[in-house]
Amino acid sequence: MVKILMLSDSPTTVTGYATIATNIMNGLAELGHECHYQAHNYVGQTVPPGMKFEDGRELKFTLYGQGKEAYAKDVIVPRIRELKPDIFIVLLDTFMLYQTGYLNLDFAPAKTIFYFPSDGGGALPLRCEEILKKFHVPVAMAKFGQEQALTVHGIKTEYIPHAIDQNVYFPLGKEQREILKAKYGLQGKFVFGSVYRNQGRKMADRMFKAFAKFAKGYKKCTCGIEFDSRELECPIQSKYKKKIIELENTVKRLQENTSPGQEELIILKRQLNSLNEYKKEYEEKIDLKHTIKLVKGNEDAILFCHSDPYDGAAVFDSMELIKRLGIENRVRFSGMTFFKGFNYKQMNEVYNVMDVFTLSTSGEGFGVPTIEAMGCGIPCVVTDFTTTQELLIERGVCGLAVPCCANLTGSWNVERGIVDVDKLAEAYQMMYDSPTMREEMGRIGIEKIDKFYNWDTVIKDWDKLVRKMVNE
Repeated sequence: MVKILMLSDSPTTVTGYATIATNIMNGLAELGHECHYQAHNYVGQTVPPGMKFEDGRELKFTLYGQGKEAYAKDVIVPRIRELKPDIFIVLLDTFMLYQTGYLNLDFAPAKTIFYFPSDGGGALPLRCEEILKKFHVPVAMAKFGQEQALTVHGIKTEYIPHAIDQNVYFPLGKEQREILKAKYGLQGKFVFGSVYRNQGRKMADRMFKAFAKFAKGYKKCTCGIEFDSRELECPIQSKYKKKIIELENTVKRLQENTSPGQEELIILKRQLNSLNEYKKEYEEKIDLKHTIKLVKGNEDAILFCHSDPYDGAAVFDSMELIKRLGIENRVRFSGMTFFKGFNYKQMNEVYNVMDVFTLSTSGEGFGVPTIEAMGCGIPCVVTDFTTTQELLIERGVCGLAVPCCANLTGSWNVERGIVDVDKLAEAYQMMYDSPTMREEMGRIGIEKIDKFYNWDTVIKDWDKLVRKMVNE
């Protein structure tokens, strides 16, 4: 038996870290290890093993409350001294510990593991490789992060992926799915779904814009320009017409001058010449060569978002953007709030009403919603950045990886991938038009969960690692 202490988000919250850390600790406890959990965002008394939630989940470890400082900085060392764990594991972002002074803490006598993400390109968050160096064993949750740590920072790491509980996330039959669609007001609809919080990194605005283009349809000119279906003409035509009207008004104003001077006459002549040139160019090059074609939208498509549109931490107003894009009647929200998520049964329902899962993220440290969708047999459309290739393409294609149109340097000097809205809309259309492809991708997604991303498989890797560290 190994005594283990873990630091992460509280299991009483609905974050991805909380879900993963809780499953790791429960799994290790079931294998006979003594498990303790320091939550950095739980206020309350120590809770012994056996606490159950209303959805039936049970905590099989001891839970400890936070202190006064961020990420339990002021209580973690005293907790280690009190419990004397063999192994101390952290599941948080590297910058969280770096900015709160964890480099100065002494975790002895515990051997330490940092289970880390890397959700952007270029490098780890600026100077945060020092956090990995402080721990005995850094463990990457994705192959992307493992390779980045080695090639950019020269740090060797272990690799253990995230996982899902296949008793929670599983595909339902066609009849059950139709019943669920009716429950959520989605009967008879083709559902694109997404699970996300409206943070800057998620870039959900790209998803809304791509869906608007796909769902509403758009106009395309023979010159190659695509534009909103509500517009009557190509933007180039509009530009020329606007310029012609401006010149006509200027000429008219100059001609109304009953006693023009020499300078006014020169200006009038110049404006008349410009007007005639614009009219001639419009008639010869623009008017006849710009033919508009309507690309029809997909009227039965709905975007179903498991996200809180009124989240106080949101980076933009989702409802206002949806209104601006003219897709108010094409977007539905699940009804969750940022402070109270759905239980596991409800989450399985959320994924099973989807025909396609999508995420327009600028980078994921792993991509838990993606593997949850895969577990339910749902094909995925995700930005081709950070971990998407290893989840959706390698070892079996179970979705579409949509290319980026640009990168930008974000906070902590991390590179972000900006998904191409046009390519994302094209991917939506491809999925919509290809039922055989969707079915095959859904099947492959389930197979990959069976082989690589389930807790029965992954917890064995954790068990092997902690036993090896104690015995070294």
